[in-house]
Amino acid sequence: MAHNLGENGHVVLEKNTIIKNQESLSQVYVLTPDDYEQRIAINFWYGVITPANETQVTVPEETPATVISVPYILPIFWIISLSEINPYFPALAEIGFTLAFLCCFCCPYGTENRLLAERIRLSSAVGLNSGKGRFI
Repeated sequence: MAHNLGENGHVVLEKNTIIKNQESLSQVYVLTPDDYEQRIAINFWYGVITPANETQVTVPEETPATVISVPYILPIFWIISLSEINPYFPALAEIGFTLAFLCCFCCPYGTENRLLAERIRLSSAVGLNSGKGRFI
């Protein structure tokens, strides 16, 4: 049985399951069996798969499990810990992390332009700048 990453959800793992990554980013997959005791019996219950690659997971018997896959942005420990709480938490954490990073990255540019415009407006009101050139 072949399983494509990006198709998260509940599956029944066969003895030899091939997990494929057809995405353009490296993906982290975590297999969470319904019976937590069987996690040790699964060879490669988590891993990183590079783009256009695949891996084989071996299970001693057919095991119902949940497959979780997300892009490899956060540390694997966080992804595993969040997936134990809820299967959707790793994806939500990566979305939140990416948005927070973009906001922090873009915020200084908007702040700088606003402060510069405020300084120019105040200097024109006081009469320090005659309107020619840029006030520094």
